[in-house]
Amino acid sequence: MATMEKPTLRQAIRHAARDLSEAPDRHLLEVVAMVDAMPVRGEADLILEPLRPRLARLRPPRPLRFARLLFLPLDPLIVPAPRWRPGDNTVPRTAIPAIAEAVEAEIGPVSAEIGASIEGRTTEDREAIDTAGALLWPAAATLLKAQARPPAGWDATGIARFHYRPLASRIGGLLSQATRLWRLEAAAAQGLVTWEFKALRALLSDVAAFDPEALPMAVAALLARIPEAAPILSDVAQSMGGGADAILRQASEAAALLLLEQMEAPGGAEARLGGRDLADAGATVRRLGSLLDILDSGHSPRGRRERLNGLRQRIHEGCLSLFAGQLSSDFLEPLRAANGGDAWDLEAATRGLRTLETEARRMGGGSEYDGLLKNAAQSVRDAGARGALGQASQLRLMELLAGPDAALALLDEDAAGMGGLAVAGG
Repeated sequence: MATMEKPTLRQAIRHAARDLSEAPDRHLLEVVAMVDAMPVRGEADLILEPLRPRLARLRPPRPLRFARLLFLPLDPLIVPAPRWRPGDNTVPRTAIPAIAEAVEAEIGPVSAEIGASIEGRTTEDREAIDTAGALLWPAAATLLKAQARPPAGWDATGIARFHYRPLASRIGGLLSQATRLWRLEAAAAQGLVTWEFKALRALLSDVAAFDPEALPMAVAALLARIPEAAPILSDVAQSMGGGADAILRQASEAAALLLLEQMEAPGGAEARLGGRDLADAGATVRRLGSLLDILDSGHSPRGRRERLNGLRQRIHEGCLSLFAGQLSSDFLEPLRAANGGDAWDLEAATRGLRTLETEARRMGGGSEYDGLLKNAAQSVRDAGARGALGQASQLRLMELLAGPDAALALLDEDAAGMGGLAVAGG
């Protein structure tokens, strides 16, 4: 009788990842927290690889470890090692541990200061990131520019040793301006940026001075994080003139192709949808729309436009799924649990949903959102009828979901009902 062969650890991890791909979000986040808590993740990190598009959409807070902090500015450019090719303006994920360990060991006493400042922090602690990043990123850039030989452990990355030097130099070029990029993104997310031509030109000029080959990577990171910068980027290219103008234009084209390929990858476009809350979800949809507009500029080749049309259909479907999911989890479920108290949380959720809906409609569709909002408004009516909502809350929610006319009609119905009761009682 044949004996069954015992599965290897890698096989067990692949089976677990396959099971997790269909698990609810809360179960996935529990597993992520368990993996993050491991002092040495090793093979367990493989369980997260096929789940990264979902993690990108959910954006859970992650522990702010040294390697994560180091590569945070390059996050939009990190790809699985099988998708990396020499000369790409991306970073293979397998290279991160080896580079991070070398940087941590060789940047000197500041390493301990950085470690202390991020202890117990997460990727949501922007102040800690600002402080520690300002210490780490410039020091790492200088080290990577000077380091000619691959660090210890490089052979485990699966990348040939002669690829290390050009890759490290491009990473260093972007890290040299990472503090500027990080702060500009934070300001843009809050709507506080009036784009300054000189600031953007200085950032890109300094990257080019560090390593001209890093320019496409810097432009790709800039457009992925701050698509609002695109119009000024064009002005910067025109102003630089001569060879610099041509280099920047080529860098912009290379960055556009990179971002298009990343979004076309399985789950790539959908991973850009979502966020920590409804406000964040609306902002990510708006930025994704801006990015598509950039890639579909007047100079886009015809073939790219056809590819973008396919992406828009995927994104439309993703937006509709995102809206339906957020409507259920953030509004309908709390509404079912309402017991007649204040409905401020429901009102806040409704405002966030309408913001998300406004941005999502720009990706296509219309009647689908109308139907979902109509059903939500009916749920508000039902909640009012069973006494789960006070009249004032019911009217405010109805106005937000269906407009002032629907709220006024509901008020008239309530008044007519009360009048009928009075006559019957008389």
